[in-house]
Amino acid sequence: MGSPDFLTPRPTSPLTQIADELDLIGSVDRETFERQLVGVHGEVPAELVGADGVTKVVDALREYWQSAIAPYWNRMRTLLTADISYRGHVVTQRGTGVMLNELGPAISYGDGLLRVDRVSEVSRTESVDGRGLVLQPTLFGPHAVIPMDVGAEPILGYPPRGQANLWSVVDPPSRRDLAQLIGTARTRILELLTHPRTTTDVAAELKVTPSAVSQQLQLLRRTGLVEPQRTGKQVLYKPTQLAALLTGTEPD
Repeated sequence: MGSPDFLTPRPTSPLTQIADELDLIGSVDRETFERQLVGVHGEVPAELVGADGVTKVVDALREYWQSAIAPYWNRMRTLLTADISYRGHVVTQRGTGVMLNELGPAISYGDGLLRVDRVSEVSRTESVDGRGLVLQPTLFGPHAVIPMDVGAEPILGYPPRGQANLWSVVDPPSRRDLAQLIGTARTRILELLTHPRTTTDVAAELKVTPSAVSQQLQLLRRTGLVEPQRTGKQVLYKPTQLAALLTGTEPD
């Protein structure tokens, strides 16, 4: 049994927050909400009948996030971000076809056709039609995930690399030891990068000039501890997996 597509909206940004996702789910129209529930369950569950059905789903998801996922999200996101970076590296070094063929045993690509084998009696072929295919690593299942609705926005969920290491424990060095290793200023910058931030943001937090922070960020980038990420006209800096292990504060 799958899940309704409205529960897994296509990401609009690599920096999407849970509040954004819940807003998207909360904006689903009643017809789509009921049709997709019927497609999965054969009917609209009794608890979701009525005008407040969507609100009930959003409230339940928010509560689930806070209790079951949020405490571990930093660790999860570190693994997911590492997988995305790896896939991008494969594309640049070996090509898109190789990257797609390495997503999982049920996923194969050749001659312009991406094939996803699923345990289902239903078979269908869809054209991306220039809409772009979003690849989304997911920790919630070992199999490839595709939209249930015919004509839905193209998105492919796949299990990321390294899931077996998700709960491994590594004791980070103390703050004092880390400061001796890379310097107090750079240690403080890494501690501030719990989520991607601009040079100006970090400078304001530290009450120093942006140029001073820029010099430190460039050194951290060259040593593999931070990486830039362009979003629109902004360049955000985020810690790498190596930095997360050093600081013990995995990126948000």
